[in-house]
Amino acid sequence: MTISREILSIMAGIEAMAEPRASSARALPGKSSTARVEAMLRVIGGTILPRRLVVRAETGETITLQARSGRLIAIEGAVSADLEIVAAALVAHAGHDGPHRYEVHLIEDSETDVGYAAADLRAACTTALQTADGGDDSGFATLSLASAGLAASGALIDPKGEAGRLPQDPDAALAADVADIRRAMGHLGGGDGFQAIGLAEDGTSRLIIADMAGQTSVAVSRPGTLTALMRVWSDTCRSDKG
Repeated sequence: MTISREILSIMAGIEAMAEPRASSARALPGKSSTARVEAMLRVIGGTILPRRLVVRAETGETITLQARSGRLIAIEGAVSADLEIVAAALVAHAGHDGPHRYEVHLIEDSETDVGYAAADLRAACTTALQTADGGDDSGFATLSLASAGLAASGALIDPKGEAGRLPQDPDAALAADVADIRRAMGHLGGGDGFQAIGLAEDGTSRLIIADMAGQTSVAVSRPGTLTALMRVWSDTCRSDKG
């Protein structure tokens, strides 16, 4: 009888933990991008039944993950299921400042997608973290769906990635607009600039125009990587100035 009561108590405790609560946000451990990514991977790895994991930074940015059986199934709102892009989105979100919290919600398992194996996801996140910390133009290209240098004539220089997403070559109007922006930045005391053009919602692609490595670059960002792109640009500008 005693054993039966203990079993019932354990089952009741499990049921209470699984029940959605009005205030269910929990602290996500870690103060660095690496630690936060690792914490998200541990939360994903601990799932059994289908779950929606809502991770929110102190600054308000949110990323919503679907997980099941220790695998990441999808990032809600992402325009691509490519593993490299998914990992870059996780790393970009982990880079937001301040404490992060997450909520766990039960969902119905209506998807047939098997998602990403834990080992593959961890390896991709490790590569994305190294890229985000690289502070060079190769990192800028990796975090973009497409990128290229922009000549004064509007011609694209050494395009990388999905070049069809970039402005047409040559785009004299774009080059003229960029020249106007550079003049305006000069009036403000500096010639270097970083402009992100597009919708404000996190997780979308944007057209990026940035002065870096001695030239103007244009890029179409991978979803959810804007913060990481800005960090690469900033680090590159600092290294150029010595």
